[in-house]
Order: sequence, then C-alpha cells, then structure tokens
Amino acid sequence: KNLVWKTPLPGPGASSPIVFGDRIYLTSYSGFFVPGEEGKKENLKRHLLALDRKSGKVVWDTAVAAKLPEEDRIRDHGFAGSTPAADAERIYAFFGKTGAFAFDH
Repeated sequence: KNLVWKTPLPGPGASSPIVFGDRIYLTSYSGFFVPGEEGKKENLKRHLLALDRKSGKVVWDTAVAAKLPEEDRIRDHGFAGSTPAADAERIYAFFGKTGAFAFDH
C-alpha cells in the first residue's frame, strides 16, 4: 500500500540514500558477510548505485573490489555504512580502507 516502486539491490548497506536531480545514489556491498549468504573476503565489493528517482530502475551500478586484508566483519552496519555525497559534477563515496572515490553522474 502506498508503495510507488521497489528495486532489488546487489547487497545490503546502512548508508543513507541521497537525491540529486532525477537520481538517487546509494551504497551497498556484496560477496562477503552478506546476511544469509556464504561468501569469501576475496569477493567483497562495495557498490555505488544510481537509481532513477521516478521508476526506481538501476541506471548504473559500479562495483569496487575491496583492498585486502579487510575486517572479518563490521558490527551493525556491514561494509557500506558511509553515505555518499554529490555536487553538480560528481558523486563521492568512501569505501573504507579501499579509499575515497569520485564518480561522474
């Protein structure tokens, strides 16, 4: 009821989504420490996704492999806890020890 759209994501995340123009940007992670799935640290990837604000369709999903060694687990929020930020030119995401990244829209 009152749900406009719902979109599956590549994995969980605890960051807040942000809205910039007609897009929603958010982070998630996959490959390791995903609840209900087996995984290996070597498969850990952090994702920055762009969704269409009106339809919820994934416009793009950029996955970045984790710099290893990584923690065995991160309590409470997993590996996608930092909220991205955006300006007119770029979206910025912090992916833990893997680094800070800038993506174009």
